[in-house]
Amino acid sequence: MQVVNQFALRSLLAAMLLGLVPMVQAATLEVSWQDIANYRDIRAVNEPQKRFEQHVTSALAEHLTQLAAQLPADHVLRITVTDLDLAGRVEPMFSDTFQTTRVLNRIDYPMIQFNYDYSDGSGAVLQSGEERLKDMGQLESRRTMMASGRDQFFHEKRLLDDWFKQAFTK
Repeated sequence: MQVVNQFALRSLLAAMLLGLVPMVQAATLEVSWQDIANYRDIRAVNEPQKRFEQHVTSALAEHLTQLAAQLPADHVLRITVTDLDLAGRVEPMFSDTFQTTRVLNRIDYPMIQFNYDYSDGSGAVLQSGEERLKDMGQLESRRTMMASGRDQFFHEKRLLDDWFKQAFTK
């Protein structure tokens, strides 16, 4: 098994050197989070609020980085998130200890609002705008619920995926 993996690795490297496989290119991504304390719903569940905010922002920024990897290397995508409402709502659990949980239902849909500009290597702005993404049908099917797996921000990432496809793939 190890010999096959070494052979596959050598073949891939040779193909890259010969130009048969394109090298990985990615646009520069700059994400900023404006006034997080005033976001519609970024409420922590059973962990300190600041740590949860860091978890949310890093998870969504990492996802945006994966999306930006599809753009040309000399381009720059700047996003300023101005509001966020995570899917579901935080409710208390009835138990001996005070704990909360995020409950997903049809009326508490995810929403992300942001400004963006996308420029080429010379700095010329190719696209810009203000977006307000929301998915009022995030729980429409059992298939969607199953696809979410254990990804805590599946619905928010899906909003970003749909926007990216629409904005940057023609």
